Amino acid sequence: MNDIKNDTSDDHKRARALLDEVRFGCLANALQSAPPPPRKLTQREALVQLIPELKSSLKRGHTVDSLAAVLQAQGVEVSARTLRQLMNTAGEARSNRPRAAG
Repeated sequence: MNDIKNDTSDDHKRARALLDEVRFGCLANALQSAPPPPRKLTQREALVQLIPELKSSLKRGHTVDSLAAVLQAQGVEVSARTLRQLMNTAGEARSNRPRAAG
């Protein structure tokens, strides 16, 4: 009778070990496929990413002053002067990048 109980106990332990291996595999896959958490941008990084929209707004008739006012109304502390400098320097940095051969 003791042998039957030991067999059942051993089977149970093997099943738990297998379950743990399966769970481990699932956990490993979940960790590998989980996207990284969003990184907070600095104000400068965010504004640099907005340069195409800012330049598009300039073409539609906005001024740098009016764009700075829109950004300030949204809680972004930026002066028209700083915004102008950022747009000029970021534009230069983009134009200095090597272009793909094509």
